[in-house]
Amino acid sequence: MGFFGRIKQLGSVPARGWQAFLSLLDWLGSRVLRLWRRHSRLLSIVLVLFLLVISGIVAGLRYWILPNIGQYRPQLIQAMSRAIGQPVTLESIQADWSGLHPRLFLKNLQILDAGGKPVLSLAAVKASLSWWTLPTFSLRFDSVLLLNPSLELRYDEAGKIWLGGIWLNRPGPDTGLSDWLLAQHRILIDGAHIGWHDQMHKLQPVMLNQVSMRLHNNGSRHRFGLVGQLQDVTPRIDVRGDFRGRSLQQLSSWRGTLYSHFDQVGVAPLQARLPFALPVQGGYGAVQSWLDISRGRLTGMTANVLLQNTRGQVAGAAPFDLKWLKGQVGWSDDNGRLKVSSRQLALQMVNGVHLTPTDFSLDLQRSEQGKIEQGTLQAN
Repeated sequence: MGFFGRIKQLGSVPARGWQAFLSLLDWLGSRVLRLWRRHSRLLSIVLVLFLLVISGIVAGLRYWILPNIGQYRPQLIQAMSRAIGQPVTLESIQADWSGLHPRLFLKNLQILDAGGKPVLSLAAVKASLSWWTLPTFSLRFDSVLLLNPSLELRYDEAGKIWLGGIWLNRPGPDTGLSDWLLAQHRILIDGAHIGWHDQMHKLQPVMLNQVSMRLHNNGSRHRFGLVGQLQDVTPRIDVRGDFRGRSLQQLSSWRGTLYSHFDQVGVAPLQARLPFALPVQGGYGAVQSWLDISRGRLTGMTANVLLQNTRGQVAGAAPFDLKWLKGQVGWSDDNGRLKVSSRQLALQMVNGVHLTPTDFSLDLQRSEQGKIEQGTLQAN
C-alpha cells in the first residue's frame, strides 16, 4: 500500500470526494515511484543537465552579460519596444545583481509616438528582471521603480484620449502595453505628476502631484494603491483597488473592490473639473467610499460622507442651505435586488431644521422586466 493509502487508514473520511482525491494522489504517487525505479538513471542525467544549464545561465548573466550590459543596449531597446508596442530610446544602462534577480538601472528612458515625439520621459528607472523571461520568451520584471515620471493625458473634442501622440482608446486590437503591465509582478512609482486635460467638455485641467503608486500583479489578481495631491481641490487622495481579471481588453469579466478617500475637498473647484453638475455648490466635504464591481459593472457602493457650509437644490425641490451633513449611505443592485440604506445619517440646516442620526433601509425585489414585485422599508 502506498503512502497516501496509509493516510486513508488513519481515520474515516466522511466525504466521498475527499476519498476519491486521496485515491488519485495514491495512484499518481505509485506511478511516479514506478517511473523513477525504471528510469532513475536517465532521469538523474536529465536532472543534472537541467541544473547545469540553469547554473550556466546564471553564471553567464552574472559574470559575462551584466558587467558588459552596455553592449546589449540596442537589443534591450528592441525587446522593450516589442513588449510595449511603441518606439523606445535609452541613453544608458547599468546592471548588478540583487538577491536572486539581475537588476538594471536605466537612464533617460523615453517612449515615443509614431511621429518620434516623446510621450513619456523617465529620468531614472530601476528594474529587477524576472526569471519568467526565459520560459515566456518575453521581457518580464520582478519589480519596476519609476522615479519622478510626468504624464499628460488629453481628451479631445472627438472623444479621443491621447498620451502625447499615442491614441489610447483607438478601436481595434490593443498594442499590448496594458496586458504587458499586468504581467509584471510589481510596478512602483514615486514623485509622479499626472495631468488630465478635458477638451471635450472644456473643463479646467486636473493635476495630480506628488503621486506614489504601487501595483502588485499575481496571475489574475491585481492590487494597487495610489496617494497624491489633487491640485486646487484636495490636499490628499487615497485610492486602492483589489481586482481579478485577465486582460484590460475584457473588462466585462473583471470583478473586485475599489476604495477611495478624499479629504478637505473644495466643492467649487471640484465642480469646475467634472463633466456633470453636482447637487451642491460651495463649501467643503470629505468622502470615504467602497465600490463593488462584478462582471465589469458597478453593483454596490458604501460611502461615509461629510459636507459643511454648502447649498444646493435636489430634483426640483426648494433650495437649501446646509450647515453640515454626515453619516453613511449605501446602495447595491445585484440580480434584480435593489437596496438603498443609510446609517447614522444626520444634518443641520442654516435655518435650524435638523435630522437626528437616522438608520434607513429600502429593499426592493424586481422582476426580469424591471417591475417591482416586493419590498421592505425600515427606519429607526
